[in-house]
Amino acid sequence: MKKWLSIALAAAFAAGLAGCGSKKQVIIFHADALTVPMNQIIAAYQRLHPDVEIHAEAKGSVLCAQTARQRDCDILMVADARIIEQMQPQYAEWNAIFTTNEMVIAYSQKSKHAAEINEQNWYEVLTRPGVVFGHSNPEHDPCGYWTLIMWKLADLHYGPMADGRIISETLAAARTPESIKSDTHIMLNLVDSSAGMDYCFVYKNQAVEQNLKIVELPKEINLSDPDLGDFYGRASLPEPINRTGAPIAFSLTLLKKAREPEEAVKFLSYMLGPDGRKVLRGNKAMASFNIVHPPIVDHPNKVPAALKAVMFDEK
Repeated sequence: MKKWLSIALAAAFAAGLAGCGSKKQVIIFHADALTVPMNQIIAAYQRLHPDVEIHAEAKGSVLCAQTARQRDCDILMVADARIIEQMQPQYAEWNAIFTTNEMVIAYSQKSKHAAEINEQNWYEVLTRPGVVFGHSNPEHDPCGYWTLIMWKLADLHYGPMADGRIISETLAAARTPESIKSDTHIMLNLVDSSAGMDYCFVYKNQAVEQNLKIVELPKEINLSDPDLGDFYGRASLPEPINRTGAPIAFSLTLLKKAREPEEAVKFLSYMLGPDGRKVLRGNKAMASFNIVHPPIVDHPNKVPAALKAVMFDEK
């Protein structure tokens, strides 16, 4: 009796595993700045498609691209369209810009000199004795290298500081190695909890999501204005980062090695379609993004037909 019971239980367990394994899985690597809206989109999609599992991993976009080259991945979403561009044509056939963003300085009411800081004096406040500010690692995360590019643009926009010092050089000297974090969420939590960091450079939506105070910067600095591309391009970073200033443009693609291309196209069709855009626009932080519809696509003829129909639908 015990033997037959054991066999029956083993068979039931195996059947359960087989049932779980039959669920199709779409794997997405995305910029960590997209975490909150992506969680909302995925939850809405899976309510409609319970037979599909969407597995999403968030990290700095440079790391996303590196991981996508090494591991199974269907969809890649990054915070600098040039990252996917550099993966073409080996890993991707097309690249679609679907939203833009801007850089801000996030802080809390407990941050040192919180009552004084503004868009004209922020670099002077940040370099005062005892003030701690941070940014993400520019070798892993575009938010980090956008920050350093912003500092160089500040040199051009404001000119030297009152005492003759160069803004970008003074900021670089004032930060500490400990204030360069692996990702933006660590910094935001430190600022929010007043746990050793007063200010951090992040995307606007991230500061809004965390309910932090914001210093909004001039468009000549915040990398939000497509019309200022030439001006942004005057700031550049040497190796190993090797980046030039540009308007911030988040883009996505379906990878050529996708294991579930049909399901991935269905998910992207939902996300970029009217229902998905409605979910995104219902997120208060998405007001910090500028959804680009129709997306700007470099090779539209290579986009799957079902997705192309949604991308270029004017509704």
